[in-house]
Amino acid sequence: MIGNIRINNLVVAMLTLMVCVAGSYAVEPDALSGLAFWVKADAGITTNANGVSGWADQSGAGHDASVETGKEPTFISSVSELDGKPTLRFDGTERMKILGDILPDGVESFTIIAMARVKTGSAGGPIMGFRTAGEFPLVYLDITLDSPRFIVMNGPPTTAANATASSVTGTGFYGMFGGRLTKNNATAWTSEVFLNSATALTSSTTATADFSAYPNLTSGDRYIGAWASGYFTGAISEIIIYNRALSDSEMSDVWGYMKSRYHNDIPAVEEVAGLAAWFRADSGVSQSDLVYGFIDATNGAAADLWLDSSSGMKDAFNSWDAGPTYKINIVGGLPATEFVATAQNVFNLTTPIATNISQMTVFAVLSHPSAAAGYNMVFTHRDKAVPLIQTFVNGSDAGMWIRDDDGIPGIAILGAGGMHTDGTFNIVMYQVDTVNNLHAVSVNGGSEDQDTSDFDSITADTQRIGYVYEGIVDEAPVMKYFFDGHIAELIVYEGVVLTAVQKRKIGVYLEEKYDLDTAYAPFGAVIMLR
Repeated sequence: MIGNIRINNLVVAMLTLMVCVAGSYAVEPDALSGLAFWVKADAGITTNANGVSGWADQSGAGHDASVETGKEPTFISSVSELDGKPTLRFDGTERMKILGDILPDGVESFTIIAMARVKTGSAGGPIMGFRTAGEFPLVYLDITLDSPRFIVMNGPPTTAANATASSVTGTGFYGMFGGRLTKNNATAWTSEVFLNSATALTSSTTATADFSAYPNLTSGDRYIGAWASGYFTGAISEIIIYNRALSDSEMSDVWGYMKSRYHNDIPAVEEVAGLAAWFRADSGVSQSDLVYGFIDATNGAAADLWLDSSSGMKDAFNSWDAGPTYKINIVGGLPATEFVATAQNVFNLTTPIATNISQMTVFAVLSHPSAAAGYNMVFTHRDKAVPLIQTFVNGSDAGMWIRDDDGIPGIAILGAGGMHTDGTFNIVMYQVDTVNNLHAVSVNGGSEDQDTSDFDSITADTQRIGYVYEGIVDEAPVMKYFFDGHIAELIVYEGVVLTAVQKRKIGVYLEEKYDLDTAYAPFGAVIMLR
């Protein structure tokens, strides 16, 4: 293909050869030895009137999964968070039984990996399990109370290898979870649980046990979405089992396969340290459902829950039954949440990012109509006391107010112009830095309006999207300010100061994702193929 390279204003002709292999990944699961079981939601699915009736094993071993009547999971044909790929939804009563022994008796090491999502607010449960008649042995990979676990038992609990993730990873978003059992010597085995992170697959915790007296760890019934009695609530997109312990390098290879296949992370955001909350309209916006609790929002529905896509679990719920409206295909082919000030649309964070904020950077992708004059709140940090951080838009300006606990030096008001008010989306950046006394606001990558006020403590316990109040009279808020417009994405970093390069990286990511025209310049030369 003949192409051009554009470097600043110089265009140089070049010859470029481009090769694209659709559906090919760096390492396919069957390229690694020991593959014993492999199911994925875009292959081998059969259905009946009640849901999914069968799931064919793609490993070649013939361990297909079937369903007893009344326990069929639901097939979801396309999920935006999974790059449009399908998934199977389990609602706490469904399970699929697997044909034959996936792992033979006496197996000493094995690996189980899954791409799954736990329903927010549920107890989670087993993604994959082996169990004999409600007794031992017992093997399962599960997520309970927001913590992934890999449990291996063959006898009383004192002999159990039970690895439980030490850090809360959150629920409601898709991720890769893995369990690995390794025999170290004649009397010691190690079980590990793995989680996908921003840049690598990490082993969260380990546990050791002696299984020498209990050789048949994987005998018993084999289930997807259960372990004979316990059930899973959430979605499962893929499960892979190997009859050996994969090496760390091989685990990373499978993580790379999952990441490439499902595109379920954005390193540009996660690679910057200090990510505290991340709200994306293309991921994790839910509406209430009388049967299932929360389900993925549909176009025009009131958004009741906005899941935090970071690991911080700062999920946002609507207030006063006045959630914004979820709208598809609003900016760059992607959805956004629509806030109407007169409807008092608000999201409250379930727990504060921090109570005393000393350093914080907020990026917002939003549109704001010119008719919506006044202080339209984007993200706010305030309770009933004096201290506050208010990020807002007002006409063609983006602004921020800062006031600390003692009200000295008073209130700092920052403002930067250049906001589009014709429905075009903007990228707005707000920065609070009480350590270096440098606060800033910028619009669409333009110059920053800065303030050097010396603030001390900014303590508050309530953080909201789209709302703040300015006073209390008889225990009731007065001088309420809401937001008019659309918010497609909101990213919050806390406890760190972003460098100019990091701000540019986030700005470029947002500009390219939403197909916006801003001053954020990509790194290096821009290659234009014609």
